[in-house]
Amino acid sequence: INGNICNIKGESPLKSIRITDMNGRVFAYKENIQETNLTLNKGMYIVHIITENNRKYTRKVMIKN
Repeated sequence: INGNICNIKGESPLKSIRITDMNGRVFAYKENIQETNLTLNKGMYIVHIITENNRKYTRKVMIKN
């Protein structure tokens, strides 16, 4: 996170990236990418990542700007 930019980068291509707000509304969904930069509004978000070998990662992020 850098200001309101969320940079997601994988060592290998990622199956999917999904960003939702705390109410479950999807703000971004991308498939088969290795890197992305997303601009988010102020608030709390949940980042869901699925790797090539089906490992799942979930992180809560807070955008303050």
